[in-house]
Amino acid sequence: MLLVVMALSRLPAHASQPAPEIFKGARVVPAFKEGVCQGFKLLAIERSSELAKAGLENGDVVHAINGNSLDSPEHLLKALATTSKGEPADFEIVRRGSVLHVKVRVPETAGQP
Repeated sequence: MLLVVMALSRLPAHASQPAPEIFKGARVVPAFKEGVCQGFKLLAIERSSELAKAGLENGDVVHAINGNSLDSPEHLLKALATTSKGEPADFEIVRRGSVLHVKVRVPETAGQP
C-alpha cells in the first residue's frame, strides 16, 4: 500500500487531479499472485463513492484502466493519466474469477478545492 500512496503522490500535475478522485471512498492495495502484481484490490468501498455507483464491490481487483495494464504503481499512474473529468473510465476487473468491464465516471469536481 505504501507504494501506491507514494506513486499517487508523484502523479504529474496534468494527471494528478482526476486520478485520486476516482478512488475516493475506497482503499486501494496492490494485488499480488505468486509475488507478481496483478492489479489493485478495492476494499472498504463507501456506498456513496463513484466506484460503488458503478457497481464495483469490495474485493474486486482492477487489472486495467482504459486498456492500460495495472501491473505496477508506475503503470497505475500511466493508466490514471488517461482519465478525464466527467468522462467514464473503462475498468477491467476480476471478480470471483470472472473478468468484467465496468465504466466508472471521473467526478467533475476532481482536483477542485
